[in-house]
Amino acid sequence: MKLEVNKSILQKSLSTVIKAVSSKPTLDVLRNLAIEAKDGVLKIYATDLEIAITTYIGADIEEKGKLTVNAKMFTEFVSFLPDENVKLYKDGNELVVSCGKVKSKFPIIDFDEFPIISQLDANSILLYEFDVNQFSEGLSKTLFALDRTGISQPVFSGVFFEYDNERINLVSSDRFRLSKYSFVPNSISAKDNFNPIIHFSTLENVYRIMQDNDDVNNIQVYLTENRQLIFKIGKNEVSSGVIDGEFPNYKSLIPDQVINTYKINVDELRNAVKISNVFGRQEDTVRLNFYTEVGSNKIKISARVPDTGEYEMELEIEKLEDNENLDIYFKPKGIIEILDHINTENVIIDVVKHPRLGSELFIFKEEENENFQHLITPLANN
Repeated sequence: MKLEVNKSILQKSLSTVIKAVSSKPTLDVLRNLAIEAKDGVLKIYATDLEIAITTYIGADIEEKGKLTVNAKMFTEFVSFLPDENVKLYKDGNELVVSCGKVKSKFPIIDFDEFPIISQLDANSILLYEFDVNQFSEGLSKTLFALDRTGISQPVFSGVFFEYDNERINLVSSDRFRLSKYSFVPNSISAKDNFNPIIHFSTLENVYRIMQDNDDVNNIQVYLTENRQLIFKIGKNEVSSGVIDGEFPNYKSLIPDQVINTYKINVDELRNAVKISNVFGRQEDTVRLNFYTEVGSNKIKISARVPDTGEYEMELEIEKLEDNENLDIYFKPKGIIEILDHINTENVIIDVVKHPRLGSELFIFKEEENENFQHLITPLANN
């Protein structure tokens, strides 16, 4: 192998690929990046055996070749190089790197020891094409609501991709709350026969790569012959398997009958709930009392913790459906997290009665945006 490549482009590619390198790999070779050079393209990739990230960049390749090199050391070294072209060549069992007045050598592990990763080929099927901005928004509104342990039920550690009448629903839940973001993709070939659940670590890497490549407008999702998914973001690819199991029938949790509907300023409500944490901890509760006085509708946010103190604050709200008053307890963290993902000035809160559970459920929505719903169950009510 012998080649020359732009330092800035190489550094950006390495910073993308290294996200797939495990901090505690099961094999020594998994500490490494794999590098292949041929036909004017430098291919760099890494894997932790759960996901793989690949990037392709142009390079002046004098001799083709392939090798693996320690990911952390090589990436850090390149970041300190001057802004000049980087020359790489293989010399025996070492990779020689030079840039300007800097020269270094890195030990390599034989390429044949590196795991084979899924790659796009003629047999790969294009499942979806998404607008990057829309898909990024969908991920940001669902990734926070899932179960990151996934110990008892792995299906809750991923986002459910559901085909629903020419739309895609992204759905996540940790069994106590549920987020759903619905949108129309640019194109879709996956219908009722394939509704994958994709692990949060895969989607977080996809999200970060989309944020780092603002020149990319669309993302494609492919299914390979061995049932691996590949997310293609410009010149980057993220591949992974899907979570085995069936996502619960979440639609049965969202009844049609609305008891009350409120419109509340997001910043005011979030600030009021955050203040309640001064008097308690994240695991304590905050009380939300929705009530009507003559000429106005209000919500009283309060917290009372023994040996710490108590607090209450009233806010004016708009009541869109005029029914019974409510007195509800929530975890402050759950309310704050959902409000952090509401991008409108006001939040719409539908209160629904679940016929089987016999309790109220709260559905948070953005003003004039039916694409996003977040359902949360209160801890108790008075």
